[in-house]
Amino acid sequence: MGAERGDEGVEIRVRAQPGSSRESMAFDGNTLKVWVHAPAVDGKANKRLCEFLAETFGVRRSQVVLLRGPASKDKVFLVKGLAADEIMEKLDRLRRWSLLWNDLPFHVAR
Repeated sequence: MGAERGDEGVEIRVRAQPGSSRESMAFDGNTLKVWVHAPAVDGKANKRLCEFLAETFGVRRSQVVLLRGPASKDKVFLVKGLAADEIMEKLDRLRRWSLLWNDLPFHVAR
């Protein structure tokens, strides 16, 4: 479901969509697709992705770490400080919502 439990927290697979006109997210198969305003220049999109994920999971920015893919659209983030079950539950709710509304022309917008 886009996430794996690790020793330090939960690893989340993200497909980044930088330079978007709106910030939102939705599931695309097993990957969490995240659209952010920030461009893919000088790490701005990566920074915003970390902030966006921190806001989504209700943790501090310092608790979201980019593990893999700094120069790729496909990334892996580590979210620390929450029980794995809490993160998995939030992702599962988002996945179910995304499946229900998959055919509509909008996403979970911020």
